[in-house]
Amino acid sequence: MTPAQRHTGLDEALLNQRKALYEDARRQNPRRWSQNTRNWNRVHTVHLNPDHAETQNKPTQEIANQAQIAA
Repeated sequence: MTPAQRHTGLDEALLNQRKALYEDARRQNPRRWSQNTRNWNRVHTVHLNPDHAETQNKPTQEIANQAQIAA
């Protein structure tokens, strides 16, 4: 998925098409699939830097404590 597709709202249609394609392939050849297919549900919150986003939600003192422990 590209950022442009996400911002213009095309991501939901593309995900639905991919889901249908995989379900059809699984129906046609069930022995090919040992487990479930990929999760094609839309992710509502996307972070470019997930590690950085996690630290922004923590109190400053907790981040400082983690830095001291790592050092």
